[in-house]
Amino acid sequence: MTGVEVLAPLRIETRFRPPDPTAAQPAWVLCLRVYPDEFSIERAPTAPSTDELDRLDQYLVGSFNGTPADKAAAFRTLAAAVGATRAVWMCRTVPVDQPDPKQPPVSDRSTAVPRDPNAWPATHLPAGLPPELQVWTLPAGGAAPTSLAVMTLDRAAIAADLDLSTFADEAGLLAGDLPVTWWTSFERAKEVGLGVEITLGAAVPDFEALFVVGLGDTDTGGLVVAHAAAGRLAVLAQGTPTNTVEGEATTELGNDPDAWFPLVDTDPASQNSTADIFAALSGNATPLFPLQGGDLAHGRAGTALVTALWPVLWSRAIRDVAGAGKHEDVIAEWAMQYLAPEGPHAAIRVGEQPYGLLPTTSLARWVADGSDPEAEQVLTRWAATWRDMAAAAAEAGPTVAGAGTEQLLAMLGQHAPSLAWGARLVLPLALAQAWRAWSGLPAISETVWDDQTAKELAGPPAPLQPISPISGLGQVSTEPRDKPALIEQLAKSAPGAIIEWQYPLGILGHLVRESLLIARARAG
Repeated sequence: MTGVEVLAPLRIETRFRPPDPTAAQPAWVLCLRVYPDEFSIERAPTAPSTDELDRLDQYLVGSFNGTPADKAAAFRTLAAAVGATRAVWMCRTVPVDQPDPKQPPVSDRSTAVPRDPNAWPATHLPAGLPPELQVWTLPAGGAAPTSLAVMTLDRAAIAADLDLSTFADEAGLLAGDLPVTWWTSFERAKEVGLGVEITLGAAVPDFEALFVVGLGDTDTGGLVVAHAAAGRLAVLAQGTPTNTVEGEATTELGNDPDAWFPLVDTDPASQNSTADIFAALSGNATPLFPLQGGDLAHGRAGTALVTALWPVLWSRAIRDVAGAGKHEDVIAEWAMQYLAPEGPHAAIRVGEQPYGLLPTTSLARWVADGSDPEAEQVLTRWAATWRDMAAAAAEAGPTVAGAGTEQLLAMLGQHAPSLAWGARLVLPLALAQAWRAWSGLPAISETVWDDQTAKELAGPPAPLQPISPISGLGQVSTEPRDKPALIEQLAKSAPGAIIEWQYPLGILGHLVRESLLIARARAG
């Protein structure tokens, strides 16, 4: 495969049917059904009607030689008639004629498409569905993935079932008889390849994961452009809530014309996140439409923090404790350019559905390119080992299986971001052991985690190792404690003032202070 491969999500529904004791060979049956997710539904704007072009002409008159306030007011009037997102699309795409530069331009009437008021609306169809979907399971206990079934999709029938004219039988609808479509009937879903029944055997199914995957045969570019043109594709800032209370929107969905008016004249190439999202989803870094939130400077703060806090969070541990030595400078240069604590891409929404963009690769199959940074070859080996160790730790830890009420509640209450912080000594193990022996203290007990982590970090046959576990945890305050002015004062202080710093600091302030001390010590 070449270019950009986008793995769009599917909505999966499952039901396990227990064995029928009257059957000749009783067995569990997995009933599985899939639905295209919001990302895969193409909702390209339809051609404007004559009435809509009349409204556009009113906007062109109202904004002709007018002040910015006049143009914004004219846009509000247009948005009230056709919707804010469609108003932006019409302003940007409908051709206009202006024979006399002293007179307002008028819309090109050849673009109008007559509307039949009695016709059923056009249906938005799934885009990018693959010819087939494969069903795989990951059995419990570390067994190899197992193929369960292949679902062959009848894409023409899937599209035909979405024709709203199938709902023309009003008498049947009033009687409660819905048309038989793949989205109203499981039997029909099986016929078109969006549902399947899989016989599993007599034993109770025990899966760690269930996968439904397929490789489409169409380009994503048209779908992404359609989402952007319709105003359904937007960039979400870090921390935007994805759930609402009492119906209050958490992000702009097209209700505020003042939020959409700036996009009428915005150059999409000038929006950093817009260009990045288009490149990630379609491989085309030249976007055709601007996005709501597209001017977000995603990752800038994360990059600044990696650079500023590198000495305290990674540098000493990698260079001196783990034994990376001179390689630490190469790793630092790579991290300050490519490490993305908040993810390499901003989150997006399509309609009201939020999505994260997560690049993936197979580390086992990674082949370095000649232009790749030197550090990446080492980092891929480390990442593969860290991933395996993290998976082993997760599997060895407590799970909800067989958990009592107390343990279940404790696990449900766990937080993804850490709520505590700690510190450990960073002397090389050999030096620490010698110092403790000279002082009459017992040797430090090495844990398996310390040993293995140090070996993977260092690479040499006899690596130095972390020397002790974290002695205690401090709680991360939920209220911001470090004022920007105080952090700036800290950064500009002389070494003596930093060492003797007396002002209270939060976790960020402590990290900045330690980073400054370590960086100055190494330089001086």
